[in-house]
Amino acid sequence: MTWLKKYATLHITTAQHRMWYTSLSYWIKKQMWAGNILGRESGGDPWPNCPDPYDGGGSWQDTVNCENGGNWYDSPGYYRCGLQFDPGWESRFGRLCP
Repeated sequence: MTWLKKYATLHITTAQHRMWYTSLSYWIKKQMWAGNILGRESGGDPWPNCPDPYDGGGSWQDTVNCENGGNWYDSPGYYRCGLQFDPGWESRFGRLCP
């Protein structure tokens, strides 16, 4: 059990837990966390069609603006969430947006 899960189990009530997982900031942080891992592992430009922190072209918000019209949540189509992840990445990182 990770320290975060242990802390949450001991200290966060069910209502607080639901609010934490439904907040936009939680999902943004989770997508940025996964994006940073993919960026480091790619050794190149993980989002070649848009500016991203790994090509020196901008922030993650710039990437989301380009990929998904500024929306961090899911939009219709094959790719998932604001950073437009391949759905297969959720098997590795867990759910990346509601």
